[in-house]
Amino acid sequence: MRKIARVFFVGAGFSAPLRYPLGAGLPGELISRLHNTGKPSRKNYLQRDMQGVEDCNDLLRDLNDYLKQFFNIPNGVKRAREGHRIDVDLADFYSVAHALAETPDLFMSDTKSRAAGRMIALYSRIAAATRTYFGDISASFDDLPPDLESIIRMLRTDRDAVVDFNWDEEIDIAMCERGKDFDVTYTRGAWLGRYDFLLLKPHGSINWYDVSQGVYNEGLYFISESDPRIPLDQRRLVAYYDVEHPLQIDRKTEHGPLDCPPVITPPTFSKRFNYVEQRCVWQDVVEVCAQAGEFVFLGYRIPRDDYLTRAAMRAALTRNPNEKIRVLVVDLPNGETGVSQSLVDSFRGIFGPAFDPLRNVLPHEFGKGDRGFGDALGRKLKEAYLPGWSGRRG
Repeated sequence: MRKIARVFFVGAGFSAPLRYPLGAGLPGELISRLHNTGKPSRKNYLQRDMQGVEDCNDLLRDLNDYLKQFFNIPNGVKRAREGHRIDVDLADFYSVAHALAETPDLFMSDTKSRAAGRMIALYSRIAAATRTYFGDISASFDDLPPDLESIIRMLRTDRDAVVDFNWDEEIDIAMCERGKDFDVTYTRGAWLGRYDFLLLKPHGSINWYDVSQGVYNEGLYFISESDPRIPLDQRRLVAYYDVEHPLQIDRKTEHGPLDCPPVITPPTFSKRFNYVEQRCVWQDVVEVCAQAGEFVFLGYRIPRDDYLTRAAMRAALTRNPNEKIRVLVVDLPNGETGVSQSLVDSFRGIFGPAFDPLRNVLPHEFGKGDRGFGDALGRKLKEAYLPGWSGRRG
């Protein structure tokens, strides 16, 4: 049976040079995009036609009420449009909207009112707007920066797994462009029977949809295709071979930019994984971490809201039989030491006090390196042992 030897974890820092907003800036960026204040050279599908403009204005009005009522930020939409910072935590921004969608009477007793109804629909419209915004960024981008490309070139189909916590599809596309014989599988069950890259996306993707939404496009496929763990009648999540906006099943009408939200799981305190495919992906994250001897973190700091990630990794490491493991974190340099104490504390919370910023961290700003960066990363990884590790058989 094929076995994973190395796991790459990918976070927002990896995608930042591709013009995707970091988490803290996403609410403000999204509001600006809804106002059509992006750079003129970028396509803006949200504002494509009059209906799109009307829908965006409608959502902006609700966002303004949302920010005022639940975050005490009056005129929040106007402030974001004018370039001012919106002081709202990303997890809070998505979490409260998520809670309102699932339990509308949690904060509002009159759930039949017009205002309550609009708040119930707010979360799905934010998700659809995020999908559309990210799709526009992808459409405006051509090639990966050299250092990111060098990392993609490192990946091997027979021994590497990538755990991507981002929603974008840049890694998916880059893997497929390695050559005509390369493809991507999204579950380990499918990967075991195919010679493709294993890409696990625990938080979903802007290109994943519930088949019950009535979506249609050429090249539609189930993300769990060929996975024997998931019966045909339980497969729900579908995707497209290209980054596309979904069509309705009648093949005649295109879903609007704020319709048909994708299956993405924001960094909320009430994460939900309602599909069997998502639960299998999380099981696969544990399984590959329990096998691997090398762990590489690319622009991913294990944010405080990713408590499930910490739990999954700790559970996996108690089963990991390797006598030695290597851990390398690639992240932005910070100050004179090059590494922030908060980053060190975060990783020591998983790998223990042996995690050393000099040995286990490679300071680097993604998008600023050359094609030789992958080789430099490989050399640093060889030295990134955790001393004292002797396996943690449970």
